[in-house]
Amino acid sequence: MSVLFEMRGEFDQAADNLNKSSQVFAKLWSADPTDVLARDNLALSELDFGEILLHSGSAEASIPPLRKGVASLEAIQHENRLESAGLADGDSLLGRAYLALADRDEPPGKKRKQLLEARSWFQKSLQASQPNSDSAIVGSSSAIGDNETKRELARCNAALARLQSSNQPEGVSTAIHP
Repeated sequence: MSVLFEMRGEFDQAADNLNKSSQVFAKLWSADPTDVLARDNLALSELDFGEILLHSGSAEASIPPLRKGVASLEAIQHENRLESAGLADGDSLLGRAYLALADRDEPPGKKRKQLLEARSWFQKSLQASQPNSDSAIVGSSSAIGDNETKRELARCNAALARLQSSNQPEGVSTAIHP
């Protein structure tokens, strides 16, 4: 239901719907700590809430729920594809949130820090989907997907390179290596 609200640009309705869903999942998990579906859905609801905030233009506000959802999923041994794909999506969403913060008019030092943070999250997301990774998502149908994450990582690296070259005294090199 939240997706429909988001598609129509009704971000407040989408966030309210996700908040109610999170409350239901939290009560279910609290009542039965062995209920892995409630636990997973609670973590995924946090990611969805953060994504809604990010899409509504509130990148800074999106970070706490995204971090909470990622932390919850990191604590799980990823016994199913939903958990693994959710974690890869959460990592990529955090990358997008930090990239959005870096897109604002910020001092170069702060912008660089945000770009490095974004790059770290994008790399983490891609690592989770590598076939030889312990946390690989086999046959993932990730909502964000590797291609979009790779594009965002390239955009991040390009922004870092531009920032580096604009702050570089002539003849001095402090290249950033991915």
